[in-house]
Amino acid sequence: MTAKENKPKRSPDECLFYLLATVYGEQDRHNSFDGTYEIKNRRIWNGLMAQNFSALSRENIARKMNVEPSEMEPLNQDELERIEQRLDGTNFSKSDIPSKEDMHMFSTIDFSNTSFEKPLLLSKRLFPASLSVADSVLFDNFSVAESIFLSAHFRRTSFKRHAYFRKTEFGTIGSIRNACEFIDCDFYQHADFSEGALLNADFSKTRFHTSAHFENTIFALGCPKFFEAELPENTLFPLKDGNWGLPFTRFDRRGDLEDFTDADITREAVKYTVLRKRMDAIQRPVESGFFLRKELSLRSNLKGWDALLIKLYGFVSSYGYSIQRPVIALLLTILLGVGVFGGYFAQGDPANVRSENPYQSGIGISISATFSFLGLGRLFYIETLQNLPSPIAFIYGIQTFSGFVFSFLLGLGVRNRLRLK
Repeated sequence: MTAKENKPKRSPDECLFYLLATVYGEQDRHNSFDGTYEIKNRRIWNGLMAQNFSALSRENIARKMNVEPSEMEPLNQDELERIEQRLDGTNFSKSDIPSKEDMHMFSTIDFSNTSFEKPLLLSKRLFPASLSVADSVLFDNFSVAESIFLSAHFRRTSFKRHAYFRKTEFGTIGSIRNACEFIDCDFYQHADFSEGALLNADFSKTRFHTSAHFENTIFALGCPKFFEAELPENTLFPLKDGNWGLPFTRFDRRGDLEDFTDADITREAVKYTVLRKRMDAIQRPVESGFFLRKELSLRSNLKGWDALLIKLYGFVSSYGYSIQRPVIALLLTILLGVGVFGGYFAQGDPANVRSENPYQSGIGISISATFSFLGLGRLFYIETLQNLPSPIAFIYGIQTFSGFVFSFLLGLGVRNRLRLK
């Protein structure tokens, strides 16, 4: 055990909300999931937690969690008596059962400082108050899959076996911003956060020892924090811009929306820098490239020449990822050269131009200018190039430089798309 696990832990029977979550029975340790009590336990929990919600809100929440709306209705007398039976012989009594006044966004659902020997399975549950599982040890499977949270705080929590957060939404009810904390935690086996929604997530100093999956997860209010975190080689992140939100919005004293400051942008970009370096460390070039593009996209909004160059780099090549954009840029460069050189040759019969069609010569000169770094001009148009007037020669030089840059960006895009290193 680590030092943080040597602290005194209370037993689950000393945790009121664990008792409320297992009114009809507990899941046996290490056995496959036994759903004998699941629906009844879930009904008790959701009935207690949804006391402050309107009928329409309860119906919408039930639909999102894929449960029957009747599960969210207030508990009847028989169900309340069943809770009293569960509390009998413990340190809790009827007066400790959360009332409507108790279940609000400023209260806490406390699972902290507890040692859970048996599985803690709370899928498809509503958490309308802040959940705390700080300083707890979960020796068996943990699941809050398809649940909906106001906020959840896991600090120094140890997950000894699998942790399931699949399709779980943090921060999608209420108005709290700090909705998802996993700080200084240990996930010893698989951690599944896929297809969920994590608002302002913080995984700082957390260690994923086996695997971490975030496929199709929505990160609202910006990139999650992974400062000093450990990520294994099979960590999976969504590689779509739409899954990664913007940082906190800012409002002035009148409530009007303000632009992000340079400090806001820099702080957000640093989060992507950290993830990029983590992906480099575990040799994941695809993810590293994605986080680099996200970082540069943010930094392009800063003030100064550097940001202007980054923005131009993004426009021309999608930060080294696009093939189509450099190809279009090369074609436009050639067409521009055809217009300039063809027009020049069409004005007369310059020396050393042995073509009856000046625009055919313009095509040849334009292609040679664009790919001059390959030596094409020196092979076919030496005499012609020597007789070009200074303004036309200057355009030839600009076209040569542009052709080299766009060709380089094209090669970079091909390299990144083919995942070469």
